[in-house]
Amino acid sequence: MRKNLFTVNEDRFFAEAFSKTLDMNQSVELGGLAISLYKSLSDNSKETLDNIQKVYEVYEIASLTFYPNGKVRVAHKITDKVYHALAENDVFKYMMKQTANKVLDYSVDHEKGLIDIGDGSTYVYNMEVDSIYRQSILANEVFFSSGQVGDIPSDENEAAYTVMRNVSYGSNPSDIRNQMDVYIPDNLDTSKKNGAFLLLYGGGWVSGGKESTQSTARMYASKGYISIAINMHNTYINPETQKTETTVFDMLNDIHNSVKKLKALSDENNWNITQMATYGGSAGGNLALLYAYSRGTDMPYFETEEILPVKFVVNLVGPVDMHFSAFGGDKDWEDHEAHAALMGSGITLKLTGAANNPELTEEEKEKHIQAMSPVYYVETYGGVPTVMGYSKRDTAVNPKHGKILKEHLDKKSIQNDLFTFPKSIHGLDDDPEEAEAFHAKSIENAEIYFNVMD
Repeated sequence: MRKNLFTVNEDRFFAEAFSKTLDMNQSVELGGLAISLYKSLSDNSKETLDNIQKVYEVYEIASLTFYPNGKVRVAHKITDKVYHALAENDVFKYMMKQTANKVLDYSVDHEKGLIDIGDGSTYVYNMEVDSIYRQSILANEVFFSSGQVGDIPSDENEAAYTVMRNVSYGSNPSDIRNQMDVYIPDNLDTSKKNGAFLLLYGGGWVSGGKESTQSTARMYASKGYISIAINMHNTYINPETQKTETTVFDMLNDIHNSVKKLKALSDENNWNITQMATYGGSAGGNLALLYAYSRGTDMPYFETEEILPVKFVVNLVGPVDMHFSAFGGDKDWEDHEAHAALMGSGITLKLTGAANNPELTEEEKEKHIQAMSPVYYVETYGGVPTVMGYSKRDTAVNPKHGKILKEHLDKKSIQNDLFTFPKSIHGLDDDPEEAEAFHAKSIENAEIYFNVMD
C-alpha cells in the first residue's frame, strides 16, 4: 500500500518531513499576481512576459520543504528578465524578492487540502499525485518532484515557552477559523498579575491566518508574556452575489470570543491574566486598534464589553481612517490611483456589510465607515497608549495614516510613539534597526502598563 505523503499530525502539521521542487518544464500562463501588475508595466516588460513559454524562464529554482514541527522552508530564485520586468512596480518588490530562502510557519487544513503559509499565501495539495500547487507569478505552479530535506529548523528560544496549539474558542471545536495558539512562558510568575499579547494577522481583512503571527508570539513569549495567535472568520464577499456574508464586525466578535477563552484558560491554569495588549499588522493593525479603542463604547455593530482591560495597542501599518479620501482619494499619495483601481471607493461599505442594503441612507453609510475607522473612536471616546509604525514607501496603506492617528491621539493627550520605516514598502522587513526599536518600544510599554493597576 502506497504511503500517504500528506499525513497530518495532531498539531495540523505534516507528520514527516518532505521536500518538493517546481516542475520547470511545464507550459505557463500568467497568474493573478502578474496580471494585476501587467497594465502598470512598460511595453518592453509586457513583451518579456508575453513571450514566456516555460516555467524555467521564470524561475531558476523553486522548492518547498515541510517539517513536522510546523516549519516550512520556501526557496526560489526568479530569473533576471522576469524579475526586472515585474519589479518596475513596487508592489511586486514588496511581495516577492528575487532570491528567497526563508523559514516560515505553516498549518494544514486537511479537510480542504490547503496549506496556509506564514507569508499569507495558500497552497493546495493533491494526495493522488503527491503534488502541491500554488498561484503566484504563474497561474498554476506545480511542485511535483522530490527534493532534499536537510536539517529540521528550530526556534532559537523554543525552550523558553510551551505552546497550546489549535485551542478552540468558538461553539464548534472543529472550526479551524475559531482556533488559537497560546504561548506560555516557562518562567511565568503566577503570583503577580500578568498581561497577555493578542496577535492579529493581516491579509486585507479577507485572507490570512495565525501562521503569520507565530514569530511575533514567540518573541513576546520569550520575553515572559503569554501570547495568543488567533484565527478568525475572514471577511467574505460572495463572488457571485457580491453580498458580504462575513463582515469585519464578525472578525471583531471573533476577537472578543478569543479573549473570553483566554480569560477562561487563565482561570483554569492560574495564569493570573488581568490585562492585555493587542498587536496587529496591516488589516490586523486596523483590527487591533478597533478592538482596543472600542471597549466599553456604545458601538452597536459588534460586542464592545471589556473582558480584560486593553492597556495599550501595537499597530504596524494599519489603516486608521477608512474614508476613500484617506486612500485612493488622496491625490497627494503617489500610489492613490493604483489603490483606487484595486480597492474601489466602496470597499469599506463592502467590508462592513453596509453595501448589502441599497436602501441605507448616506448618514447610515457614514456610521459604518466610522465604525471601521480607529480615529473615530479616539475622537469620540478616547483611546489607549499606542505604538505604531508606518512604511514610507507603502503602496497598500497611505503612509499619512500614522500622522493622522498621532494627531488625534495627541489632541486627547494619549501616549503614543510613531515609527517610520524608510526602506520598507508595507511593513518593516527592510529596516532592521527601526524594526528592533519598534518592538523594543512595545516591550517597554508592557513593562510599564502591565504593571500599572487600575
